[in-house]
Amino acid sequence: MIGYIEGHLLRASEGRLVIRTASGLGYVVHACAQAVEGLEEGAPVSFLVETLVKDGEMTLYGFSTDLEQALFRVLVGIPGVGGRTALGLLALGADEVCHAIITGNPDLLRTAQGVGPRVAVRICTEGAKAASRLNYTPPEDKPQEGIPSEGTGPASKVAGSPAEDGIRQAAAVLLRGMGMVPHEYEPVLNSLPLEGKDVGQVVREVFQTAGEMAAGRKG
Repeated sequence: MIGYIEGHLLRASEGRLVIRTASGLGYVVHACAQAVEGLEEGAPVSFLVETLVKDGEMTLYGFSTDLEQALFRVLVGIPGVGGRTALGLLALGADEVCHAIITGNPDLLRTAQGVGPRVAVRICTEGAKAASRLNYTPPEDKPQEGIPSEGTGPASKVAGSPAEDGIRQAAAVLLRGMGMVPHEYEPVLNSLPLEGKDVGQVVREVFQTAGEMAAGRKG
């Protein structure tokens, strides 16, 4: 298992890098657009590496930061998300994707290549709990050029406990994406206790409870 690589860049094409190590061997490493931007052939490079094996083929994926690698692991653990799709999502920015998953914003995720509406909703519902454990910085907390930053800190202080209103709003977006209409989910969502729950848990509980209520009315 390869976890780290450093050497010199032999060539790069659309996120596919060939890196020559000190041993003289060349390794093919796939990386997202930000990691490749500005790199020139012959430049020294180093990447954290995640190794995926599928159908007997080993593929290396490279990352510039711990957050990118950790988020990649979360993403590829979700059905329908492969390594290339995960890299496409990381190209949107690791902090931005984390925030979108936790707050239930599938619209942002859908802008990544290969991510359709259903997969975007699935990423939010199934990835929220794992993403909330990552140490990311919400986009609104990032310092802007010319504007001093006050109190900006790691997202671990806020990611696991978003405001209840935010959770309800995010859950509503996801439930609509699953085909539900407001009169089906709002009564359940507005009365559901949210303490200690992430967006994914809330969506699953509302979907199940609303389904049971509908079945009861039919019976």
